Amino acid sequence: KSEKKYDHGLKLIYKFVRHIFPEVERQLGDWTLKCMKAENDILREQALSSIRHKKFHAQGGSIYALYPGVDMKRAVRFIVSLQTISDYLDNLCDRTDVKYEPAFRQLHLAMLDAVDKLRGINNYYYYYPYKNDGNYLASLVETCKEQIGDLPSYKLVIEQIKKYIHLYSDLQAYKHLDNNIREESLKIWAEYYAGRYPDISWWEFSAATGSTLGIFALFAASFNPDLTIQEANAIERAYF
Repeated sequence: KSEKKYDHGLKLIYKFVRHIFPEVERQLGDWTLKCMKAENDILREQALSSIRHKKFHAQGGSIYALYPGVDMKRAVRFIVSLQTISDYLDNLCDRTDVKYEPAFRQLHLAMLDAVDKLRGINNYYYYYPYKNDGNYLASLVETCKEQIGDLPSYKLVIEQIKKYIHLYSDLQAYKHLDNNIREESLKIWAEYYAGRYPDISWWEFSAATGSTLGIFALFAASFNPDLTIQEANAIERAYF
């Protein structure tokens, strides 16, 4: 049964390279043109840098566009857009002189807004000293929202996805603080969850929350109109 449902080996690799990679490149090309319209030099530089140097994240994550029953182009559009948000915000937190936790948390509202069609668009740069991105970040958010609108089983995975994003946002907020408080802040945060994951250390938990793959797996599964909550929970457990 599984042999009929899933592609394997060379066939899977061929489809990935032949169809997914070019689509990822096309979409990243579109976002490159969009971010070049940013009025602020630092925002434009970090947006371009995140695409140029981290596109392998979007390429790898887009393997989930080959999940059975998934609309490939729609899935790649969501994965590329959300991963581009993630990579861009990581640059804004890591590669500027900003060390302000409220600014990091406000920026990462973009990821939460992107996966929940009931949420609006926030002022993501409210606490951040650099602004005027030419509507780049809001456009990424809106593109993600457009892909989740009518997915048949998205209601079964949205809470798990939001949980992943809350954890990811916490990680980003703490790990980019000033060096003299960063490790202790991460440790206190991670140890709060230690009872749920007794077999891993605090730094292993922290590292695990930095992955977006669980989000993409749940998103792909939500294309299945017959998905059950038990299956959605099983997918979540497989990734965290």
